[in-house]
Amino acid sequence: MTAGAVTALFEDREGSLWIGGAAGIARLRQGGFTAYARAEGLPADRVGAIHVDAEGRTWFAPAAGGLYWLQHGRIERVTAAGLDRDVVYAIAGGAGDVWAGENRED
Repeated sequence: MTAGAVTALFEDREGSLWIGGAAGIARLRQGGFTAYARAEGLPADRVGAIHVDAEGRTWFAPAAGGLYWLQHGRIERVTAAGLDRDVVYAIAGGAGDVWAGENRED
């Protein structure tokens, strides 16, 4: 991730730094750097909010809308409550819950 603006930062429980931006998602950790982009299966290159839950699932929101999660190389789209078509600006969680702040496009 050398080009474009950084739109999200998140530090997970292991101390890894997750970076979202115009080139996708990147994970910076001690001893390694992993980048995920459209070529690796992301639905879009531009990523906004990011959150990593206690189980290590990375939740991310493409800038164009929608909510997805990434775990062990698997990417899934969240369709509950219209989250598949809304723009998500913030993601947080705790105690097994994930919260999404969105701009509803009803």
